Amino acid sequence: MSDKTQAILSLQPNAKFTMVGDEITSWESDDITQPTEEEVNAKIAELNILDTRKIAYGNITDQLDKLWHDINDGKLDKTGSWYLAIKQVKDDNPKLGE
Repeated sequence: MSDKTQAILSLQPNAKFTMVGDEITSWESDDITQPTEEEVNAKIAELNILDTRKIAYGNITDQLDKLWHDINDGKLDKTGSWYLAIKQVKDDNPKLGE
């Protein structure tokens, strides 16, 4: 699924439309407003930021392992490896609006 298709479906999940390449050739949902190009581009940017954050966090297994080691080492505070790794992801990849 293209970024544009994903963005449109994120904005209007019940919409029916046809696309050729990156162009909407037919909007088949008269009761649903077709998003503007600006709205679609903004949603694409938002989804890309969310994907970047998700990838940066890494898999949950590694996070839980870091957390276990921090508990085992008595570092369940801001000095633990789990906290420092998560803080780095949040600092490097702020949510929209932060």
